[in-house]
Amino acid sequence: MDLLDPRNQRHTTFQKTQSEGQNLYTKIYEMLIKKQYRKAEELLGEHFSRDPFSGEAMLSWAELMLYQGEPEIAIYKIGELLRDFPENPYYRLAEALLIAETTKRDEELFELDLVNVADFAEDYCPDDLPDIFAKIGFNATARGMWSFGMFNFIEAMKLKEELSTGVDPLILLWPTNEESLHLYWKKAWAMQGRVSGYSIADVPLELVVQTVCILLIAYEDLGICEAWPIATLLGHSHRETREAWDNLTSLFSRFCFDWIQIRSRDGARPFGPWSAN
Repeated sequence: MDLLDPRNQRHTTFQKTQSEGQNLYTKIYEMLIKKQYRKAEELLGEHFSRDPFSGEAMLSWAELMLYQGEPEIAIYKIGELLRDFPENPYYRLAEALLIAETTKRDEELFELDLVNVADFAEDYCPDDLPDIFAKIGFNATARGMWSFGMFNFIEAMKLKEELSTGVDPLILLWPTNEESLHLYWKKAWAMQGRVSGYSIADVPLELVVQTVCILLIAYEDLGICEAWPIATLLGHSHRETREAWDNLTSLFSRFCFDWIQIRSRDGARPFGPWSAN
């Protein structure tokens, strides 16, 4: 049993390599952690030449300024943009991140700032809401706010799933899994304060595996690019998931049985949450 499927008919193998499916934000993020600042500047310059007010590009540029130690430049620029475009959720998210990084904002206040960003997106730019949820999820989990971050990733998944046509619904989001997702979300508090990339050996394996499973479904089946870096960092922060990274089937079948189905390569009947029926 080594093929996993988050839909009851649609097939995905959960290949653990990053595809070409990156958006600008995750491309810039990768460059920033590699300290490829000049390369990031060039890529952003290309985007700004086509769209000087691109929300995603401006958000990425603000983070570049933070990495380069020049937040005051970004704060001034974003402030100007918000005076002209106060309802732009990307500018508001950039402002929230800049405030959090430059003032060491209290976690509860930072979370409230991010909730306000999502509220603005819902009220004024609903088409951007799935992407805003994903970027909030990314920034929250990357800062160790796992419960809040995963809640936003799941909200992004729900909205993206509503836009999917011609495919079977995600098993993870079936109404019968509402309770298990709620229980997962409550358990995610056990990772609170754990920054991605650092050891989480004392965190229950079940919680790590379930988090990685949700993030991989978000990335591979719904194209939520922000989920991939978090899944990778988390998966390599725990010994058992790191060692099983090339084939997580046994861990997923053990801890995520209600969220996926498992197919055998010989074409035998798949196993999953309905197989007992």
